Amino acid sequence: MFSNPNLIDIHATVAVPTPKSWQGQISAAEVQVLPLRDRTRTGVPGWCTVGVGLEESPDVEVMCGGINSKQPQHAALWRQGHLLHFGFEESPALLNAPGRALLENSICYAARFTEDRPIVVTQSSFTNKTYPRSQRALRLALDQPTATAKSLAVSFGGPIRSTLEAMSSEPARQWIRENLGFLVADERGMLVVDEDLKRLGVALDAPEFPARALASATAGSEPALALLARRVPEGPGASAALAVWRDFLAAKGAFLFFSETAGFVWRLDPLAAKRGIPSAELRGSRRASPTLEPTTRPSREQALRPRSGR
Repeated sequence: MFSNPNLIDIHATVAVPTPKSWQGQISAAEVQVLPLRDRTRTGVPGWCTVGVGLEESPDVEVMCGGINSKQPQHAALWRQGHLLHFGFEESPALLNAPGRALLENSICYAARFTEDRPIVVTQSSFTNKTYPRSQRALRLALDQPTATAKSLAVSFGGPIRSTLEAMSSEPARQWIRENLGFLVADERGMLVVDEDLKRLGVALDAPEFPARALASATAGSEPALALLARRVPEGPGASAALAVWRDFLAAKGAFLFFSETAGFVWRLDPLAAKRGIPSAELRGSRRASPTLEPTTRPSREQALRPRSGR
């Protein structure tokens, strides 16, 4: 991304004041950034995307963030499947030489992913109030010294919320840490404990979850099989026999990945299945089409041509 077709000096940075919204996570008074413009900021702000949870999806690759009014983890330049998000505010005419080089490199890079497609479609917190609350964001909140039981409880639903609000800070933190791996989103998007998962005794995002659930079902646990069907929606389904689930996981288990943004479920990675490479290994530039070299520069017509839909 930063080397082809243009070599960008990523060390040519300048110090800028740490954004106020970052100061809970970054104690330094200044951060180093690579300027993408030479003039004073004008026009409307650019767009950044919540970074927490993006990294769990194999079809997503985050290249860099940028100065923003959100959090340090928010992504400014990232890819999902064959789609590119270049969120910096300036038009190409207002970018400096490194900025224009980065835009061109980004287009050339995204053009290499002719087989990859977005997998996870997420709800927006701006338009849908039932979007799944983030367990990963809750982990970050737990690390903030200023977090209170009441502020941590806002992500929870049902009786858990009122119980946490009635606690002091440290007992609330302890309870959340003990139950983090068993938290899922309910129909309203609020975090609750999946009791079947807690009885199984393995975190939902743990790599061994599918195998542990299958082993428990093999031992005669009907809730374990129902849990497996609920958390692996692309599997053979709740009515499928145990042997069918065993065959499915033997054939497709390596191509599954966990996603909380998709609703706290394990999804199937189609590209990994197509290539026969475990999804955990097929990340980043490895998802590009093997026939396209990193230095391939698409023609202007190739770069602008829609590759799916309209």
